Amino acid sequence: FHPWEEKNWNESISYIKDGITRYSSWLGDYPYSIATAVSGDENEVSGGMEYPTITLITLAEGGQELDITIVHELGHNWFYGVLASNERKHAWLDEGMNTYYQNRYEKEKYGNYSLVETTAGMLSRNKTPDDALESLLHAMFRMYRDQPIETPADEFSFSNYGMIVYMKASIWMKKLEDELGTPMFDSVMRAYFREWGFRHPYPEDFKNTVEKHSGKSIEPLYNLLFKTGPLSIPQKKSPKLNAFFPLNGTTRHQFISVLPALGVNMYDKLMLGAMVHNYQLALSRVRFMAAPLYATGSKKLNGIGQLSFHQYSPGKINEWSLGINGATFSTNQGVDSNGAKVFSGVSRLVPAFRLHLKNRDYRSLAHTWLDLKSFIITEQGFNYVVKQSEGISYPEEGARKTRYVNQLSLNSENHRALYPYRYQLQLQQGKEFLRAAATLHYFFNYAVGGGMNMRVAAVKFGYIGGKTPAKEANTLNYQPKLTAVRGNEDYTYSNYFVGRNEFEGAASQQIMERDGNLKIRTDIFQDLQGRSDDWIAAVNLSTTIPKKLLPIPVPLKVFADAGTYADAWKKEASVSRFLYVAGLQLSLFHDLLNVYAPLIYSREFSNSLKTVPEENKLLRKISFSINIQNFSLRKIAPDLPL
Repeated sequence: FHPWEEKNWNESISYIKDGITRYSSWLGDYPYSIATAVSGDENEVSGGMEYPTITLITLAEGGQELDITIVHELGHNWFYGVLASNERKHAWLDEGMNTYYQNRYEKEKYGNYSLVETTAGMLSRNKTPDDALESLLHAMFRMYRDQPIETPADEFSFSNYGMIVYMKASIWMKKLEDELGTPMFDSVMRAYFREWGFRHPYPEDFKNTVEKHSGKSIEPLYNLLFKTGPLSIPQKKSPKLNAFFPLNGTTRHQFISVLPALGVNMYDKLMLGAMVHNYQLALSRVRFMAAPLYATGSKKLNGIGQLSFHQYSPGKINEWSLGINGATFSTNQGVDSNGAKVFSGVSRLVPAFRLHLKNRDYRSLAHTWLDLKSFIITEQGFNYVVKQSEGISYPEEGARKTRYVNQLSLNSENHRALYPYRYQLQLQQGKEFLRAAATLHYFFNYAVGGGMNMRVAAVKFGYIGGKTPAKEANTLNYQPKLTAVRGNEDYTYSNYFVGRNEFEGAASQQIMERDGNLKIRTDIFQDLQGRSDDWIAAVNLSTTIPKKLLPIPVPLKVFADAGTYADAWKKEASVSRFLYVAGLQLSLFHDLLNVYAPLIYSREFSNSLKTVPEENKLLRKISFSINIQNFSLRKIAPDLPL
């Protein structure tokens, strides 16, 4: 080990000796004259890698975590090294058996499991009770996404390789121990190691050895190696109150959890409250979340919440769900004629139905689902009343008005490492309009790292019952446009905005990804928005910059957007058929926050922006987007429909 690691590694020799002593007593003597552990560079893929008589440890921690990692890799000498089964075809004969003994070692020595990050590359280091392993597996069982233990290694999905080969197989070994009793189990395993050392045993050889030396048939338990689902009937859960998000003991309890909740916007200001939910590792069919929030600015009770029922199936439709979610918050503020603050607001209810289609290939990272939603939106705007003594109009709270948007979406995504993509086909219908949209995101990897993301979008709009001046005015926000979409144009309230109706200051610079997505604001130029009540089409490109071009690593990109729309193709059109904008993009927090600085524009944009007063030059320079909708847990479980 390196000199600076001495504090963590000062007990490493004793860890190796403890491992050799215990494994030798359980299975048979260590057959070699040397055992070595070597520290390597830390990485995110594994905690270590085994080789005969030598293990490479890539773990930064010391103490129990280092102990268990060394012993796990050392333990492979008995299985991968001596028994030497075909791990590609029968991975559990090595990793599963070894993980069982690792767990046994840790339980005897420390009294708990740490689930150290082994070559599964995905196990938590948090201290957890015994049933945490089964809790992780239970989530897979519920979704019918697990695979049999006896599956060739190259057919396992990313998540299943860790959870089935390591976790479920080690639990299967523990059940074999429980069925035989520990003394007989140890005797059988010593016989297996003695008889099949250096002979490459198969699963049936292990079964025959167990039955011959124990005198008992293990046929029912052995058959479970070839089946999906839990190894035993799950216990009925009892409700239990818990803080935050529970990871422990979820095979015994159905948790109802409470945690603090915060919210903020320009009108409600800071919102304080609590979130109550039942989301946990072993998912319940009925899921709920409620987060009431007291707004310190508007003095109102706001919040969000949702309730859903989920049903899974092993068939072509892997999951269907039915639910409803809702939200209420303020959208603007003003001061009435008496000097008192008044607020506009919105309440939203969204009943939804979803179908997830099952992918036949467990290794595929593709997911396809169908969504049907109805957005039922109640808005309370302002009425403006003129105060005669001053000749000034003041806002007052207006009447509540309710509208709806029905939405059907077909969604597909593939988070593969090379050329990942996602697309959406969407149909929306309101009282006076129909709107169809198609969007494709495709990432082109560069050989030297990084790549270019391409977004292609097309939207078709039409009126129900024919076009009239009234309908044209009523559907203005629903009509697609090329340039940046702001908070007041988010007609389903599906995006999060700091200042939804701000027209100056930093909050007014926030935009959302929709329609043409040309990242330039043209709010004050109505004729330059590329808005159409017929159709629009656009392409958006964003490319990483070679790291060598910058003196220090900066998440900087170059973006370029171009689009066209129906009106530009009319004979009397006064604008170019294609509009474009390009500039620099700063992407932060895995693209959760993107800041755009346009540098090159179409002639129409450039000429019009010259007329902007000097104090509003920020309008032509910077905008930002918050992509909470695209933020997910794909790095943890890329093959699950999260």
